[in-house]
Amino acid sequence: MTHWKSGGISTILVALAMTLACSRAYAQGITPRSVEQHERAVWKAWGAHDAAAIGELNALGGVGFGFRSRAPRRYATKEERIAVAKAFFDSMDYHRVAVDELHTDVVGDMGIAWGFYTEEFQLKGRAPERVRARFSNAWKRDASGWHLLPYHRDAQPFDSSGRYMPVPVR
Repeated sequence: MTHWKSGGISTILVALAMTLACSRAYAQGITPRSVEQHERAVWKAWGAHDAAAIGELNALGGVGFGFRSRAPRRYATKEERIAVAKAFFDSMDYHRVAVDELHTDVVGDMGIAWGFYTEEFQLKGRAPERVRARFSNAWKRDASGWHLLPYHRDAQPFDSSGRYMPVPVR
């Protein structure tokens, strides 16, 4: 009986160690390429106006700044992110977005993506707009999927080579 108990405990300890090793290996499996693939899938969903995919790809987390508002944004749930994406698309006569430049890296178990995108859109009842914006996203991935951590967008005036164009004080 004692042998069975120690064998049972050993089996449980081995199973626990394997589970921890697998989840750790999964987290360590993040690569610049996997971050790029995920980031491109997110941009593709925005370009397709696919609110469900946007919610799924950014299911949890995300606090940061968009270029349309000074106030930070936080999305607590997938459903909230889907509702926000739907409302955004519903406010537009048209909307197109394309990533112009994308860079990725991995620091520890966190994926980083940054670059530039061009957005062409027309809010209902307003004139068409075109903006070139910078972005940065921090991502983590675990067994439940990708999690957006802090993110940032800004739409400063840039020249054709991507340099900031100063705006004089009047």
